[in-house]
Amino acid sequence: MLAIPVVVAVGLVEARYAWGYLSYEAYYCGSFAEIDSEIGWTLKPRAESCIGAGEAFGDEIYFEAPVFTDDNGFRSALPGGPTPLGSVLAVGDSWTFGYGVAHEASYPGQLDAMIAPAVVTVASPAYAGSQAVQLAKRWAPRLQPRALVYLELGFWERGACSGGVPPTFILKPCFWQGADGEVELVLPPDGLVDKMASLGLRPGGMIGAGELTSGYFMWSRPLAKVSQLLVRAGLVSGMADDFRAVNVDGGALRRALLRELAETARAVEAPLFLIDPNDLYAALVDDLDPSLQPWVHLAGSARWEADVSAPEALLAPEEARVPNDGHFGPGMNALVARLVRDLLAEANIR
Repeated sequence: MLAIPVVVAVGLVEARYAWGYLSYEAYYCGSFAEIDSEIGWTLKPRAESCIGAGEAFGDEIYFEAPVFTDDNGFRSALPGGPTPLGSVLAVGDSWTFGYGVAHEASYPGQLDAMIAPAVVTVASPAYAGSQAVQLAKRWAPRLQPRALVYLELGFWERGACSGGVPPTFILKPCFWQGADGEVELVLPPDGLVDKMASLGLRPGGMIGAGELTSGYFMWSRPLAKVSQLLVRAGLVSGMADDFRAVNVDGGALRRALLRELAETARAVEAPLFLIDPNDLYAALVDDLDPSLQPWVHLAGSARWEADVSAPEALLAPEEARVPNDGHFGPGMNALVARLVRDLLAEANIR
């Protein structure tokens, strides 16, 4: 008798996620992600897949775009091929990746056609800012870029951790703010991500890179929600929400993220162009160590409004946004690419 409420509760939760799986409108031509012990996941080398969306219980297709990666797992126009050295690194999440459009129509793909040094897309759908930063830190010393570009549209919140002690059960890196207010970038413990993956438990957000399975919905997502509830109750340390920073000082977390980016730029002697449409970092650059400040070039809301938002009004709807999705369409990505091109030229990055 005592077990009946538990069984009913579990059944209701599983029914909810089963419906979520059946009614999910996005589809993929196979996963193009692989487990990574530090970052949660990265993109598979030499992947050949697609991203699409359509009616869950109908025949209408909203959009479909091919997905290819090069020899090191960076999005490219064709599968395979070396990653260029001395490039511009476009660091980010699905907005930088170009969710819903072909690589050539993404902003890094269009920027690549506009400038002489090649552009490398250091991004994945559903990445947190903490993941993008860690991937940039890993690859910048190897690729020796001429510049780094970081487009911030709010994904810093996906990598926010809280709790009294550093989190030990996380499947992707996060910026953890302890009780004293200090913030540090915490990586998953050694072996944890691989061990959980062997049990079918994938990092939250990995579905964005094609991990669309019933197991992800019925196993990974419910357990992630349980973990988040425990964090919110103050019983464990970790991430309290998939998309929002909860019980933390957002300014402190963004300051730590900015510091990590600036230190990466300084280490490879390449300027960082931080595109900040919502002025989330405008007041934080001056807080950086003086040795880091010269490496940061900030383009805030005024520049974004003039070069991207205002011209967007002249675009056809399908050029402005991916249909039934909201990510940037080809025309909007072209505006972002031109903004980045102009920022590079103004800083004499050729």
